[in-house]
This record gives sequence, structure tokens and C-alpha cells, in this order.
Amino acid sequence: MNINYKIFLVEPNGNYAELDLDTSAVDFTTTFSVSNISDISQRKDRLSKNLVLKGTKNNNRILGNCFNFSRYADGSLDEKMFYNYSPNRAVDCVVFENSTMLFKGGFKLQEIDKDKNGNYTYQAIITGYFINFLGKIGDALLTSAFTGSDSHTFNMNTVINSWIYNTGQTFIYPSIDFGSGIVPNAYNFDIGNFRTGVYLKTYFDNIFNTYGYSYSGDFINSDLFKKAYIPYTEESFSKNVQSVIYSAQTTSGYTWYFTEGNYEALYSIEMDSAVSTDTITVSGQNNEFIFKKDVKTQITSTVNCDIAFSIQPSDPTYNVDIFLNHQYYNLTGADLTGITVTANYTMPYSAYTGNTAFGIPLDIYYSQRDIDASNIAPIALTVHYADIIVGATGLTSTIAIKSGDTVSLKDVIPQDITIKDFLKSTLQFYNLYMIEDPNNPNGLIIEPYDIFYNRCQNPVKYALDWTHKLDLSKGYKMTISTDLPSAYQFKFTDDSDYYNDLYKQKYNDTYGNFTISNSAFTGNDAKDIQVSFSPTVIVLENYDDKTMAAIWKGDLTKKESFKSNMRLLYNNGTGSCQSYNVSSVNVDSGGTVTGHTVLLQV
Repeated sequence: MNINYKIFLVEPNGNYAELDLDTSAVDFTTTFSVSNISDISQRKDRLSKNLVLKGTKNNNRILGNCFNFSRYADGSLDEKMFYNYSPNRAVDCVVFENSTMLFKGGFKLQEIDKDKNGNYTYQAIITGYFINFLGKIGDALLTSAFTGSDSHTFNMNTVINSWIYNTGQTFIYPSIDFGSGIVPNAYNFDIGNFRTGVYLKTYFDNIFNTYGYSYSGDFINSDLFKKAYIPYTEESFSKNVQSVIYSAQTTSGYTWYFTEGNYEALYSIEMDSAVSTDTITVSGQNNEFIFKKDVKTQITSTVNCDIAFSIQPSDPTYNVDIFLNHQYYNLTGADLTGITVTANYTMPYSAYTGNTAFGIPLDIYYSQRDIDASNIAPIALTVHYADIIVGATGLTSTIAIKSGDTVSLKDVIPQDITIKDFLKSTLQFYNLYMIEDPNNPNGLIIEPYDIFYNRCQNPVKYALDWTHKLDLSKGYKMTISTDLPSAYQFKFTDDSDYYNDLYKQKYNDTYGNFTISNSAFTGNDAKDIQVSFSPTVIVLENYDDKTMAAIWKGDLTKKESFKSNMRLLYNNGTGSCQSYNVSSVNVDSGGTVTGHTVLLQV
């Protein structure tokens, strides 16, 4: 059978041009051996072919007479052929075999030859689009796929409105018992248990958009996918900030008096005027510096102060040593009026409890040398002001999220999970297959196993005729697959919350695991299929009628929030329950929101 090939170069704006080919020298034969057909990786769109083109008038024109050294191509333009062709960038191309599209790829010149008669020959390569999606992603974290622009205000209106799913909705505040609150109470529910969950589709949209890809499929447009979400996983409902949170200079002064020995003083931070930020307030009778909420951060301070004798010593040859926050100073007879010093201090990264005043610790050591004991005079340490910096550029500070705060999705997704692991876990959880879209070089088709393989039952509609692609000249061998496991064991990853631990202690198995036995073949070991997600126990506790997911540690009288593994839950709509109040415990505004009779079901 005569095979005729055509190659078209295509610009982003849709303009195209057909290259002149020497058909006798071009071979894109796509013959596969029977053994290769079982390997899904042996696909036509992985082809890479070297190509020799003659310098015809048409080819020279399409390739912009690029043998001319004085020509210039503008890389900022969409035009990639003719006057603006550049060998340094690939041009999209389509290869046809007997009027049937063989594959799409990228055309790029590698070499230009000129013979003694002035004829040009182009050495080129056409590389088929192989969408190495996970290769492009590398080890990037999930947070890299979120820009931080998708934000909202956290309050009870936002919580309740998130329960009714709408197309395009990106987040949800599920009714989950995260262990926030001190004592269980049927009629109160701590607002700290409402923490942002992010819909699975939001993750996929952000990941694919970030890397310039698209995805399609019937399953990902179903409610089962669109209403699935991943609840919050960190120990405390908080956001991360990698910058200076607050900086200021104090105005309050204070003087301490010391004799010989070791001392500790706490310099209370006071300001001229009241200040209120998202994290810090300066208020009260003395404009004290107070964290409004729980914060984990670093605090750096530089204290400007004087060290002087409250009563000047009678011995002019005195010599005393002073250490202030581990910085050494020496006063001699020339320092009768004292010295001005700075005390630098960096409080290590640590947790600071909200609604408590903050001060700068000062450690003082004072000893005398070459001075008669009867002439020792107390020293005075006078603090004039201090420069303080809360947080630092590049340092991750954690700030609790409270009612009224702005929440960015980037802050509330799992912070230490890679995109690759996330996709692998999700595809495995739903038994999804991800393949290249033959009509879109940057597109992927995602479908579950049953849909993917059920198409084999309708070959007229979905199958391609590969009859002439099979090389039967050397015969073939058919291997019957009898190496089947005796059972398939589908497993979650263990987590350490109260109910998962309780279940495992009682049944010696992980909640949610299940096994499908293969009664026809029992000779081989069972096969484990484990996902990275952990199971979530749905609980109706004795003290109220609210049925909800429970993700906490401790015991029933003292629950504790903790950093959990990823879970995968589903927005099952709202359900009715007894009236309960949402308590704003530890929120600066205080108070409760009363009379709720619905909650989100999972």
C-alpha cells in the first residue's frame, strides 16, 4: 500500500503551512509488535523522528530563509513561521498518514547544510507530544499551585452559606468535631471546630492551571467528584506568614536598681498610642503590647538603655563588669556618669498565647573589681525605648484564625504534601486512569477503571483499527494470566485520632478497610492496595443528637486537636438537629451565635 505523508506547521493564531516532502525519503511507519500492544506506554504520540528537508522555495519561505545570518526574529510575537521563524524555538506541527492524522508534535531545526552548488538542506526533528505531567510537577508542594488570591472572610455567615454546594464553589466549612472547646456540651459548639475544607475539584483546577494543562472526563463532572473535599489537617486553625508581622518602637521608660549579683527584669512594651492589627493590639491603660490571638513566631528586640551608678563611687579607680543579655560592658573610673548601651535579644521561635501582655526579658549580671567593698554603689539600668520586630522575612510564623479574619485557601490546604503524592493518592482512591487527550496536546482525560475499560465493549464507536499495525510475520506467543491474587485488600492509612485508635484496639484492623476475595483462585497471596488518605469515623455522641465526623485525640472528657493525615469527605447536604449555640470561645469579640438547628452531613 502506498503511504503518503504530509506535515503542516501550525502557529498559535491558527495559521498553517505545508512543508515540501521527499516522500521516498520519509518514513513514519507505525508498526507495533504484538508484545508492545499490552504496554500502554507504547503510544504514537511518543514518536520522535529525524527529518531531512530540501531547501525548496516553499520550505525556504516557511522557514524564513533562516540560513541568512543577518535576519532577525521577534520571540514576543505569536507568528512562528515565514519572516519570524527562529530555529531556537519549536513550532507545532501535525503529521498526516494517508489523510489520517498520525500524531501532533513540535518541529525544530537542528542543522542547515549548503552544498557546493548553493543548495540548502535542512536537518530537522519532530518530537511527538508526550505529556509528562508528573515530570513537570517534580517535587513541588500543593501550596505552590495556590496563589493566595482566593480568599474570604471567616464568620458564621460564611460557614452556613458554604454548606449549600454551588457550581464553582471552592471551599466548605464542614461540621466536624476537631476537639476545639474544653467541655462537651450538647447545646454549645465551639466555632473553632469550623475549619476550612477545600473541594477536590479546586485542587485539580489549580494544579492543572498552574502547569498549563487541562483535564476532562465524565467522572470529574459528576457530583461524586465535585462535592468531595479534603478537610483541614493542621493541629490549630491557623495561617502561615513568611514576613514581618509587626514592627514598632516603644516609648515607655523604666529604671531598675541593682547591687552585685544576677538579676532578671521584664521590660513591659508600651506605646504612645493605641494600635490594632490582625494579630496585635496595643491598648489598655498603658498601651501595652498584646497578642490578640495565639501566635508562633520569633521576636527580635533592640533595647536602648543607660547603665550608671545611682550614687557615684568614692573610689575613682573603680572597675566593674556588667553583662546585659550576654553582652559584656566594663565601667572604669572614667565612666563616672555611666554609659549608653543597647541590649539585643531574639526570643526563639515559640508559641505565644493570645490576650496576654508581652515584655522583653533583660538578664543583668553586675560585679565589681578593684574597688573597696565599702565604696560599692548600686547601678541604675534605665531603658529609654526598644525597637521590636515580630516575625521575619523567610520565617514561617503561624497565626491563629479567628472570626472576622481573612482566610486564603493557600493557608488552609495541607502544607507538607507534594502535588505528585496528592494526585497519586486521589487517582488511586477513585481507581482513576489518566491518559493523554489525542485532540489536545496539553490535555488529560481522567476516567475511572470501569468507564475506561467498558469502552472495549463498544469497539465500533471507540476502538481504532490496528489490523495493519500488527507484525505477525514472526508469529506470536499468548500467555494466559493465572497469577491472580487470592484477594484484594483495600486499605486506608492509619491515623491516631480517638475513634480510629478505639476501632483498631477492638477489631485489630483499620476502620474502613475491606477485602474482596477471589474464590476461583486461592493459591496466591492477597494483594494490598493502600491509599494515603485516612478513614474518618462518623459519630453520634451520647450527649447530643449531632451526627458528625470526629477528628480529635484525647478522651471524651478532654478532647485535643491534632495534626491529622489527609481525609476525603463528601458534602452530603444539611440535616436537622436540636437547637445549639455556636460559641465564640477565644475570639476577641466574644459572645455566641444562638439557635442553630442544622449542620452539614458527611
